[in-house]
Amino acid sequence: MTSPASPLVDLGKAPSARQRAAALRALHVPGHPLVLPNAWDAASATMVIDAGFPAIATSSAATASVLGYADSEATPVEEVLAAAARIVRAVSVPVTVDFERGYRLPAAELAERLTSTGAVGLNLEGLSAARAGTTLPFGKIKIFIPNGSVFHALIVRILHVSPGSGLSVLSCFAGFGG
Repeated sequence: MTSPASPLVDLGKAPSARQRAAALRALHVPGHPLVLPNAWDAASATMVIDAGFPAIATSSAATASVLGYADSEATPVEEVLAAAARIVRAVSVPVTVDFERGYRLPAAELAERLTSTGAVGLNLEGLSAARAGTTLPFGKIKIFIPNGSVFHALIVRILHVSPGSGLSVLSCFAGFGG
């Protein structure tokens, strides 16, 4: 249930994906860690906003649980995307999606499907800790992207093939694993 202080966003007045993406990038400032509380549905997202946070990250584990699935990509990707879209519709701040390891989607499809939800950020887990990679600017910080990872392919797709997608691509890395 949403609180009276946070009615669902009037879609006619909601910021565009580009505006949300720019806002997310602007929140990444060296020396000032960005804290993104997790939401798993529209109601929890409005509570995060009511608490004063400038952006929201989804939680794959919480989203899976509320949808009746186990974590670690057990939730059908269509349900994850639908949950993300509901959260985005409920708030006017940037939303970044915990998208597990990418649900085995090719980078182009991942970018297209995620941007269709209105989300402007992405977290991918369990990326390879490869030494070779690319360092890219993101807001006021630089990020190392390991070569060969799904994330690297996604970055390349968005920055070089569809730079106008509006997807910020990243709010944080989670769980670099070997």
